Amino acid sequence: MRTLIFSLAAVAIALSPVQAGYEETLSAGSYLSDSARADLGDIREVNTQAFQPTFRSSFRADGTFTSNARLQGSHSSSDLIFQPTLEAGMNIPLGQGFDFDLVGRIENATYADHGSRSFFGASGGATLTYRLATRLPRFYIGAEPYWYGRMDGDRLSSALALTAGTDHDWTFNRGRTVAFGGYQFSRYYAAPSRDDRDAHQVLVGVTHQLRDRLFIQPFYSIRYEDFSTRDRSDVRHAFGTSLLYQFTENIFGNMTGTYLHNASSDDLFDYTSAGLTLGVTVQF
Repeated sequence: MRTLIFSLAAVAIALSPVQAGYEETLSAGSYLSDSARADLGDIREVNTQAFQPTFRSSFRADGTFTSNARLQGSHSSSDLIFQPTLEAGMNIPLGQGFDFDLVGRIENATYADHGSRSFFGASGGATLTYRLATRLPRFYIGAEPYWYGRMDGDRLSSALALTAGTDHDWTFNRGRTVAFGGYQFSRYYAAPSRDDRDAHQVLVGVTHQLRDRLFIQPFYSIRYEDFSTRDRSDVRHAFGTSLLYQFTENIFGNMTGTYLHNASSDDLFDYTSAGLTLGVTVQF
């Protein structure tokens, strides 16, 4: 079966727009590595020739309904958030089981009722991965910066995350079904420093080929964040399902629905959201 691992689930929960632009809850680039997200829909044969890069670009639009949009502990302050994101990246096989991945993205989030909370930002990542053999787990380390600001240009939050993790997949059902799982640790050095934190993430799911060009991927993720400079910790659960369709060898689209619940030791930052993402990706 052509490879389709981690990608859609990682995109859906890593880039969920809920509260994403605010210094108290911002977690851009935090769910698994950018290289895992960069594999979005990689249903072609893997490029194993050293130093022959592959490139990709994608556009996606997220619509999310969230509770506690004002982050004041009131679940009645719900809102609808629209967030388009433009992303570009490249992957360079280095040989001997190593590859290097670069990605950058820009995004904008507009709140329907709480317009003062709208924001824009940029994020990216550089990741080095290693896999000794296709039947063995993959290991990676990386760095993922982000910057988010208000529409008037004032900074909301910025940070550099240092990440390390591992993931693996198991193929069965005559190659039509792939189960996958992964773990990632991230250390965030943020400005303001009250957002310094450690994050642990586990992602599991299944990708199944429904038809020749159509795939479905249900997934679940749990994330724990411990803030270093204050008494706060968060546990975030995410459930979702993605559909991906390959239009041509290099172009494909996806639709992802996600339900997310964030439980914080500080009630101000509890929220629940449900969202839908539509996207298209080109690889060359």
